[in-house]
Amino acid sequence: MTHPVKQEIGWGAVFRINMQIAGGILVGCYGWLCWQIAASSPEWWAFWGMAYLSYAGAALMILIGVIRGIRLIRNLRKWRKFERLGATPRADRMVQDRDFDHGGRMS
Repeated sequence: MTHPVKQEIGWGAVFRINMQIAGGILVGCYGWLCWQIAASSPEWWAFWGMAYLSYAGAALMILIGVIRGIRLIRNLRKWRKFERLGATPRADRMVQDRDFDHGGRMS
């Protein structure tokens, strides 16, 4: 989801979350259409069940999309906090000729 070194959110994760929410909205629109058909005449009674199931599915899809978005943001904040804990990297000193005078032991 997030890159641990660069601290960037991957576009694929954001796209998935957006499509999850957009799919939930489309399923909700389908449920509204079924509701309108069922309300037009008693002979279309089966559309009531489809409308209820569509509304439930839409609510779950949107809820899952929001939860994934919250997890993504929380993960990014954890990485940023973890990065602030560490010390800045620094180079080791270079080996010099005097270091090899003791049989390869540093002293």
